[in-house]
Amino acid sequence: CYLIGHEGFLEQELLQLGDSLTGARTRDLSAVLDFVTRRLRIPATRITLCGRGAAAWSAALLAHFRRPAALVLSDFLASFESVLQADVPRVPPNYVIHGAYRQLDLPEVLDALDDLPVTLRRPLDAIGRPLKSGGRPRRSAGVQCSD
Repeated sequence: CYLIGHEGFLEQELLQLGDSLTGARTRDLSAVLDFVTRRLRIPATRITLCGRGAAAWSAALLAHFRRPAALVLSDFLASFESVLQADVPRVPPNYVIHGAYRQLDLPEVLDALDDLPVTLRRPLDAIGRPLKSGGRPRRSAGVQCSD
């Protein structure tokens, strides 16, 4: 897929360096969490991580490693698998992470957050449409969806 715009350029540059925009976003979000917990002395257990769009994946990954109080994801691609299955995916290219599906998919990350309160708002299919209630990503009992 061809990446366009500022994020597309940044993603291409990072890929050439063996990194990704998602990796850079996750490190940035981790640095913010470090600042808030160390400098402002707010415990991570009182912080809710929020991610919207392409940043939802970064927030979910960071929540897996840093265990905040809760996680809220909105307007995000529900699974990379849906992109592979779609005839013509229409999600922005920066929502798709190069090579990610070979390792894991977002529903598997959410399943690993079994004890963390997670709210999913407007998960999107590969066409960019909000999923219907029956088509939401596989998730553990602690995850709630809201429209």
